[in-house]
Amino acid sequence: MSRGFVVFGLALIGCGGDDGTGPGGTDGTDSNTGTCDTNRLDADATFPATGATNAYYRTTVEFGFVETEATATITLADSAGADVAGTNEVIEGTRVVFTPAAPLTPGATYAATLNWSCTAVTSTFTVSDAGDPVGGGDALVGNTYSLDLASGRFIEPPGVGDILETFLTFELYLGVEAAGAADLTFMGALANADGTQDVCTESIIFPVPADFTDDPFFSVESDSLPVEVEGVQVTIDDLVLSGAFTPDGSAIRGGVLAGSIDTRTLMDVLEMTTEGGVCDLLATFLIDCEPCTDGSVTCLTVYVDDMDAEIVPGLTLQSVTAADIEANPECVAPDPT
Repeated sequence: MSRGFVVFGLALIGCGGDDGTGPGGTDGTDSNTGTCDTNRLDADATFPATGATNAYYRTTVEFGFVETEATATITLADSAGADVAGTNEVIEGTRVVFTPAAPLTPGATYAATLNWSCTAVTSTFTVSDAGDPVGGGDALVGNTYSLDLASGRFIEPPGVGDILETFLTFELYLGVEAAGAADLTFMGALANADGTQDVCTESIIFPVPADFTDDPFFSVESDSLPVEVEGVQVTIDDLVLSGAFTPDGSAIRGGVLAGSIDTRTLMDVLEMTTEGGVCDLLATFLIDCEPCTDGSVTCLTVYVDDMDAEIVPGLTLQSVTAADIEANPECVAPDPT
């Protein structure tokens, strides 16, 4: 097996047996002690983390289980005890996700209560100030932000986030080029290890300005994002980026990156010899590849959330085209002879 597929299993949590009951009875209790083994609830899978003070105002609220909890639900209440409207979804029986019907209030504290086969568990968190409007995009023009994938949660594909996080270690620069009444124009670029722009990779073009109607939230799309993984060119297709600026414009919080990777481009990195090798291996973890634009069923959805992007003082991105790269002697591959 390739060294790339040493899987650190995603321990999503729970209480009770396969039928959602505890080992000692049908009510999730231990027959010897009369108590529920809440150690089956993994604190690391609670999101936002208990006591967090920087939760994203558009966050979901989540608990997970090591065993099936098909009927688990979450209720969310504000500091006055009023219920927050939203919807619950149990994913594969091992993770319950509550999605608020509207963004939460910046700076406010909330209590999330998990209702499951054990005694109800409550977790509290406070929302950061990212969510208050910046007052229009004009003050953001000229700013460049460094988005680090390693700062986020790898949600899709499930169970192999540790693998992707090992390889997708690039930093992405996002520069605000212009602002309209309700939109922002971005340019993207990859970062070098020394904090400079990678001028041997084409700039990332976002063909349509980002929607900035819900200041400070933005969402922007691009056909592709080229990245280098251990010397191999990999492209994330159908890229969607979103997040929210802090009120002073100094950072982006709650960043989300979504897209699709053709696993055939990872063959060399993962030492595979057949086009479907990566997908065959993922199938052993019950993860299915999806159709690519050419019809081959070798693509994989990638979804990373909860990323931060800090402003990079003094950095202005330059537009780099394929012609620029060809004319740049620093970008010419060395002669192997």
